Amino acid sequence: MDTCDADGMAEANVEIYKLFDQGRDEIQAEKCEEAAATLKKIIPLMTLPLVQGTVEYAYKSDPKSTYDCKHQAEGERDCLKEWAEGWAFAAAALPQIAKCDADAAEVVRKNLEVPPAGGKAGDQVPDGYMKVKEAVEGTYECLGITCEQVGVFDAENSGMEVCTGGGSSDAALGLRASLLAALAALAAYAL
Repeated sequence: MDTCDADGMAEANVEIYKLFDQGRDEIQAEKCEEAAATLKKIIPLMTLPLVQGTVEYAYKSDPKSTYDCKHQAEGERDCLKEWAEGWAFAAAALPQIAKCDADAAEVVRKNLEVPPAGGKAGDQVPDGYMKVKEAVEGTYECLGITCEQVGVFDAENSGMEVCTGGGSSDAALGLRASLLAALAALAAYAL
């Protein structure tokens, strides 16, 4: 995803290790409010690889993508292994995505969920990987992550370049607008 530092460590991992140490120190010092605030910084960084995996494997499992599946059936592109991997990442991220945007979560579920009885080649990602990518990107701000943190999977020929903007969801934009309106009303009242 091209999100590593000069030493090859994912930048999010560098940050999360610092926060783990900080949280441990806060807990040991019985600074519970500070530790709770640190935890709120850790959660988005823990969500980041789940989002990256969801987007990457939506692309890899989409029969219409240009990805060459690792375990191709004789003469066919089934990408069933990749579909299962995508569902593993998506299932872990879905509760947080749904909390931000139920419609985005439904797009992810519809496209990556592997049926209990198993799936057959061609059933996966019926709406296409770009629909999944765009739905997930719309929740980035609410999830507390950025386009730059998620990075790029394969921009050369897949449309999987880094998203532009903040990846703001409609819900997050609406909340921000409501807060600004409330602050403006409060300021007008104070005058």
